[in-house]
Amino acid sequence: MSVVKVRFRQSGGFGGLIRGDEIVAADASPADVKRLEQLLKASGLTERAASGGARTPSRAADLMQYDLEIETSSGTKHLVLTDEDLDDKTEPLIQFLQKRSKPMKP
Repeated sequence: MSVVKVRFRQSGGFGGLIRGDEIVAADASPADVKRLEQLLKASGLTERAASGGARTPSRAADLMQYDLEIETSSGTKHLVLTDEDLDDKTEPLIQFLQKRSKPMKP
């Protein structure tokens, strides 16, 4: 699997702030692309999206919501996760994306 583009959007939480980023493999450093591909593979999210593993986010107050659109050489997958969905496999990917995120307009 080769990553072409990843769109990340984080919203919710106490302040309701929106942050995000778009990583385009052609414009990113080779080290960032390699790390992103490693984190995606370790997270298992592309397989979860392929098997219909995305779920409707819970309505619990103050949860962060993570909207991911992952475009690879084999197609585009879309996932919506919340803090409840993060585990040892997905958290490193979300942290990587959060570090690159910038404030966004609603």
